[in-house]
Amino acid sequence: MLKPYPRGLINEREKIFNYRLSRARRIVENVFGILTSRFRVFRRSIIAREETAVEVIKAIVALHNYLMHDRAGASQSGYCPNDFIDQELQGQVMPGHWRNEAHDGLHEVSNLGSNNYTREARQARNSYRDFFCSDAGKVPWQWDLVRSTSDPFDEQNS
Repeated sequence: MLKPYPRGLINEREKIFNYRLSRARRIVENVFGILTSRFRVFRRSIIAREETAVEVIKAIVALHNYLMHDRAGASQSGYCPNDFIDQELQGQVMPGHWRNEAHDGLHEVSNLGSNNYTREARQARNSYRDFFCSDAGKVPWQWDLVRSTSDPFDEQNS
């Protein structure tokens, strides 16, 4: 698990890391939100042998990917309409409608320890930071986004 650089006096490279980490987190949250909204098996604990649960999850992920791929060419989709997932426009995040549905199977994760991290975790975070700012890992709009806003990443990622 990676944690963002603390808010405050951080440089642009660290802001880019925080933004990219927040964006990745939002994508994962959207996927889990879509899956729990569309597949009832995720609305509570799966009562099955571990091997069976793994196969069920693999099948659902394959079906989800198929349905999302089919969605790419359509302006609207019954499986995942455009307003169903979080949208980001000009640095502003608009929550998707999946967030309005009951998701009893998803639970908030609170602190799971002392919140301290190891030297290896710090090195991993710095490696990602460096990659995101390198020619191989940057995205064209990240510098403009960080320079145009005071807080370029989702406020929910505090």
